[in-house]
Amino acid sequence: MPPKDMGSLRRFMESDFAVPVLGGGGIGTGLYTLLVFVTGSPFRLTSYLGFLAVIILISYFVHRQMNRVGSGMGDLLFGTGRKVEDSFYEREVWKEHIAKAERAENYYEQASLLKGYLQSGLMEYPVTAAMKLAQLYEEKLIRPQDALYWYRKALTLSEEAGVHRAEAESAIDRLRLAASTSDLDYRQREEKIAKALENSEFESAMEQAKELQRLYPKLSSPVFYLGVIASRLNNHALAAAHYREVLEREPDHERAAFNLAIAFQKAERDLEARDAWQRYLERFGQTDSIHIETAKSALVELAQKLQSDLSTAMHEPE
Repeated sequence: MPPKDMGSLRRFMESDFAVPVLGGGGIGTGLYTLLVFVTGSPFRLTSYLGFLAVIILISYFVHRQMNRVGSGMGDLLFGTGRKVEDSFYEREVWKEHIAKAERAENYYEQASLLKGYLQSGLMEYPVTAAMKLAQLYEEKLIRPQDALYWYRKALTLSEEAGVHRAEAESAIDRLRLAASTSDLDYRQREEKIAKALENSEFESAMEQAKELQRLYPKLSSPVFYLGVIASRLNNHALAAAHYREVLEREPDHERAAFNLAIAFQKAERDLEARDAWQRYLERFGQTDSIHIETAKSALVELAQKLQSDLSTAMHEPE
């Protein structure tokens, strides 16, 4: 489904009542006016409204039946034409939100919307969207594996569409070559950080994480490592700040969302911890993460603590 962005008038126009009310209302008004003119009877509002209601009701049932049958003129007027209009409107909504995310440089949101648009089946040129996704992951989000996936997807689609094939093949070769050098360097640096943490060499781990951040400024992983190191140093306020930055860059970073709630709780920022646990469960509660039960228990315990603190405060003498 496209992002919702409709006013009440638009919702009415897309409902099953629009054609009967507008069409039946117009026909009913015309017929009643003709009847008054031919018979010379005076215009009576109650008679007019009753006549109109009957015509609209008949129009509604006829409209429903013609849509159900989906044949002949009924399908032409109420079926195919309606579907074409709806599809056009939904495509425009998708395009508007994708463009808005791009203007705001919210590339994670843009990628998410592009994937949703592709899955909707409404996109006229899916190979172009696949290429756009691949370029987003390669150039903006710095996620080469995801970029490779979408370049390969574009290559599959280009066999049908006959476009972007050469560009996709070139990008795949480029990423494979880069993976043999930069990925190796990145993994080696990550291993050094992990080893320093294992040996409780926090200052060394901090320096290496900052160097990793300098070399790969668009990646969220170095910021996450800085959060982990700050937590190990019991600087939970700084850890929370790092985890927040990770989530601003990558809202679906499950571990950062989990660690943020823990950091708030250890810093005794109970209200922020409660909100963080709730956000975590809202976003990841339906996944198979191993942290779901821990999050649920922590939220229950925190709610009980907040209730107890409130009760104590209310009974304290002034």
